[in-house]
Amino acid sequence: FPPSLLAHAGCSALNLDCFGLEEESRSSSSSSSSRVDPELYELSTRKLESSSSSSSHVEDALQRLLSSAQKTCISVRNPLQDESLSADACSVLSGLPSLSFMQAKVLVFPSILVPEASRPPDV
Repeated sequence: FPPSLLAHAGCSALNLDCFGLEEESRSSSSSSSSRVDPELYELSTRKLESSSSSSSHVEDALQRLLSSAQKTCISVRNPLQDESLSADACSVLSGLPSLSFMQAKVLVFPSILVPEASRPPDV
């Protein structure tokens, strides 16, 4: 099987959120709404052209994303009172950000990572 077919089959079998063509997501998923942020999807799929109108459109979308990220409040985890943790452990846990917004059951990372030191020099 070609790698792209295996990757697509794996994503649909595991129900992973991934970027793909809108038609593919409609046909492979029964849910009507995508769980990917539409502005992020737009930035990832838009082809950058040399015209200034398309680049300004991408910049506008990026600015909207950045402004919404700045407005988003980062909450911290407050340990439950009935947890039997030491004061040091409670202070460490209360300083960690809340990751409750992360609801995926699987994290996806690049399959090939090349350390900076072993990369061939750019010519």
